[in-house]
Order: sequence, then C-alpha cells, then structure tokens
Amino acid sequence: MRRAGVVVVLAGGLLLTGCAGGEPDAVPSTVSTEPSEDQVRADAFEERLDGLEGRLQDADEGVREQAGAALDEARGAVDEAVSLRDRGTEEGRTAAAERLEAAVDELEATAEGAPDGYAEELDRLTGELRTLAESLRAPEDDDR
Repeated sequence: MRRAGVVVVLAGGLLLTGCAGGEPDAVPSTVSTEPSEDQVRADAFEERLDGLEGRLQDADEGVREQAGAALDEARGAVDEAVSLRDRGTEEGRTAAAERLEAAVDELEATAEGAPDGYAEELDRLTGELRTLAESLRAPEDDDR
C-alpha cells in the first residue's frame, strides 16, 4: 500500500511539472520559452552595435578609435538601462538614463567625422537611445 502511495505521489508530481508523457524534452507548460521584451530589446541593440562595429573596419584609424569607444560605452549603457528599466530604483534608472545620454553625446561627436551612411546609422541609433533614456525617466505607473 505504501508503494502505491509513493507511485501516485510521484506521478502527480510529474503531471504538475508537465513532464509526463509527450516528447522526452517537453518543457513544462508553466515555463515561458519566449524571450522577455527587455531581452528582445537588448538583443536588437546588440545586433545594431555589432553591425556598426563591423563597418568600422573600413574607416580611418581616428574614426575607428572614436567610434569604437563610443559604441563600447553605448553597449554598456544599454545593458544597464535594459536591466534597470522595470526593476531598478528611481535613482538607478536616472543614473542609467544619464549614462545613455552620455553615450548619445559620444556617438553624436563620432557621427560628425564619420562617412555619410555611417553617420546616418549613428543618428538613428542615437534617436533610439534617447527614447530608451526617456523611458527610464518616465514616472512609474501606480496601480493604486
């Protein structure tokens, strides 16, 4: 009788975790396999920054150095901003917004000496970074 009770408890546990039946690698239905909105946003910025860095190979050395440093600063600022946007304290979000704005200033300075096509891409990126900074400064919605 005790063995039957253990089997029932184990079977119930498997059913609750979603691991009974189906494919051997089935993911429990309660676990989200979709990336979060923040992860999607971070990945999109990461791809843009990687693309801009890749295009630097053809630029002259001065532009490469300035743009490389500016893109590195932007990458760090985006990572911080995305991680703090919904979960950070007001002070943390403000600091992240200021870091983003500093990165925007660096990217704008880089765009001044960059070839036209590259400068246009930097301008689009700085616009998106400004939007992200504004979202950090926006007051939180209270559900009171």
